Amino acid sequence: IPVIRYEGSPAQVASRQLANEFSGKVTAEEQTYIEEAARCLAAKCNRAAIILLWAAGISRLHTAIEKIGFIAYNVALDQCLQKKGNPYSRASKTYIQSLPELQRCRDFDLLVVGMELWKYDLQVFEELDRLLGVRNGAAHPGMLKPSALDVQQYASKLSSYIFTVVPA
Repeated sequence: IPVIRYEGSPAQVASRQLANEFSGKVTAEEQTYIEEAARCLAAKCNRAAIILLWAAGISRLHTAIEKIGFIAYNVALDQCLQKKGNPYSRASKTYIQSLPELQRCRDFDLLVVGMELWKYDLQVFEELDRLLGVRNGAAHPGMLKPSALDVQQYASKLSSYIFTVVPA
């Protein structure tokens, strides 16, 4: 039995574990975000790591929407807008016709429409909305100081709720 299971500093170990979380689940484009997030985690830039992990997740959503088509997205948006209550009532009525329009779309709206497109339930939506909130907290000035463990948990949830649910 090896005495030392992982070699390197705790930050380096956490960085490798973060990269391994997404092994085999991401595209080449998404992998660049994951690798950069892992480098940020190794450098103890945990807020930046969270932002880059979210960028990888949004990249997956954008790619999936491009594959199914903007018309399918707009139809799903209409279906969401016809539903009553939260979160549907908070979604913007923003139809998209191109990738640049999709890139300007609110992340929250993508998560709401995702319930129609990828058939995840309200519990998964709420968890994704919490992850978006953490990302927003990491991206703006404030007192948020996520630990390496926080980043790893964030990565694990993102992996479970986006990269295993939304097709590449």
